[in-house]
Amino acid sequence: MFLRPDELVSTATCRAGKGTDLSTGELLTAARVAERTGYAITLTRELGTTMLSEHYNPEDIRALAGGTGLDGEGLPSNAYMAGRRLGWACPSPPGAYFSDRFKRTVEEQVVRRLRQSAWADEVIKGLLATWPEDPFKRTEKEWDALWEAVPEGTDKATVRNRTRQVVSYLEENDKLPAGICDLEPVASFGPVLALAAADRQMVRLERVGERKAVLTVQLPLVAHPASVKDWSWVSLPLDLPPNVTPGSTLKTPTLRLVTGRVRADLPWVRKVPKTEKKMAHHVGLGYDWGVNTFITASIGYYDKGSGDTHTDGKPLRFNTAQMTSKVHRLRRQREVIAAKSKQLEKLLRGMKVGDCARQPLQDKLDVYKREVAFISLRQGHLNHELAWAGARWLVDQAVANHATVIYGEDLRTMENRGHGKKQNTRASNAVRSELLLALRHLARKVGIAVVTVPARGTSSTCPRCLAPIHHCPSPDRHAQPGYHWAWCRHCGFSADRDHSASERIVSRGLAGQAYVFFNRSSGALECRTKVEVKVRRSLRPRDRKTPKSVSSRWVRLTRPAPASSQQKEDQCQAGTCQTGQATGHEAGHTVQVARRRRYSRFIRAQGRGFHRNVSATLVSSRPLWQAHEATPPALVDVGDLPHFA
Repeated sequence: MFLRPDELVSTATCRAGKGTDLSTGELLTAARVAERTGYAITLTRELGTTMLSEHYNPEDIRALAGGTGLDGEGLPSNAYMAGRRLGWACPSPPGAYFSDRFKRTVEEQVVRRLRQSAWADEVIKGLLATWPEDPFKRTEKEWDALWEAVPEGTDKATVRNRTRQVVSYLEENDKLPAGICDLEPVASFGPVLALAAADRQMVRLERVGERKAVLTVQLPLVAHPASVKDWSWVSLPLDLPPNVTPGSTLKTPTLRLVTGRVRADLPWVRKVPKTEKKMAHHVGLGYDWGVNTFITASIGYYDKGSGDTHTDGKPLRFNTAQMTSKVHRLRRQREVIAAKSKQLEKLLRGMKVGDCARQPLQDKLDVYKREVAFISLRQGHLNHELAWAGARWLVDQAVANHATVIYGEDLRTMENRGHGKKQNTRASNAVRSELLLALRHLARKVGIAVVTVPARGTSSTCPRCLAPIHHCPSPDRHAQPGYHWAWCRHCGFSADRDHSASERIVSRGLAGQAYVFFNRSSGALECRTKVEVKVRRSLRPRDRKTPKSVSSRWVRLTRPAPASSQQKEDQCQAGTCQTGQATGHEAGHTVQVARRRRYSRFIRAQGRGFHRNVSATLVSSRPLWQAHEATPPALVDVGDLPHFA
């Protein structure tokens, strides 16, 4: 799918209920539509598995990674066309009928899966070419050699996971693997029907209103179609979600089954404002991530005259301590159950097939596997909500403060170590990559650029004087070594560690705008050159027009229902915990009821759910820096200055 710089693609999940068979005019129930869609998905998986097993070998993966077809020309971007240029085709079982468009959908999914294997094979070969004596404790030179060997866009999480996979293979086989086919002997792909490879001879999509669309697709009548008569056109009405804008363009969806119902993953394209070019940003927002305080951000202004970055010294915080603790509890629970499952598998391998004690162990193993899958799904859902909530908060802060760029750390080459096993594990499992992806997506909607800057040295250098900074537990314990607080012995700067790092990030990004480039492999803006400038603290003048400093408030992701005017002060809304009334029969009961009343007021004010466990600085406009390069930067009111161009 070709997209212009002023276009943004998103995916909306629509539910396909009842349908109509256009050949007979029969009204199909939702169960019948799901049944016929299941026939197509099952056929796709059967044919795709056969084709994938035929070409999942080092020779074909190497040919696909080479990018050249049998005719000597470059392979096209369409996956199914790249496979046909290499002479790969979907198998045709005897006695079965499949149209060429249906075969395209199969070939598209297979070649996409092989392209993923080709990229993973390059990563593994880069690891093997620079394999050190201790793979979990590489030196700085070994890391530099590794980043030169692996393909562009490889992050630290991929290197860590693939390294563990290679170490496990080495322990079991006493040799290093040759590639991805040794580490993963069997490959598979998900049960979906990718209609993007088909044309109007198999699928048609038409928008009939702001919230309605009609999908017309050819589906089989039976599980194993033998002729063209076993296929017919089915019309499926789709209800578009509210986030799909009326003027957007709909693309061909992908069908899948969820709990016996058809779901359509519908891509749609909207128009977005273009981001600013180099050296066009005067006000920027830099953020640093942490474990408990998920995001700490600072707003900075770059003065070209002096070459320094100015800030008001007020941090913006997005605290998710309760949510991250829940995620880590789920992770520890999943690891314990996974260890038990591994032990049961070892016991089952040592038992005979007809042993009477084998079946109870197998039943217990199945229960453990289902529990691990459920916990992983729950953990992934919470991480997804955290990442998108934090990204939305960052974009709102940038828009409210007229920032045209957001700077973050490039953490692909960084690894957490030196803080203990527990702290290192918590930091390594943070949702950094998903936060960055969500931030880039949401920032493009409002025309804000997202740039990554080098991460090394942001926490070890003072933002005021660029001298080495000392870390201590708290501002009143400078003599003790710690992690959370930063204190400079040279200039006396004292601030939270993450706040200090966020100021260094925004200053490094604003000063290095001339070195920003577009990475074609990842589709992101990056700056890999360190430009060190000082961050000046400029106090804001007190004015009645200036909004007061806002402390951390609870973030409401879903607004709670307003309390009725007829409700008493000690009553709760529907859905919240109920309060009791004082009877005076038990000692201390009046105090307990008073606590319940205070808690009920807190519930009414904050609501329930995810937003109760996330606190953040309230989104509000601050005074902007005056955009004059010749004069020293001064703070002005928001209403006196328009958006920076």
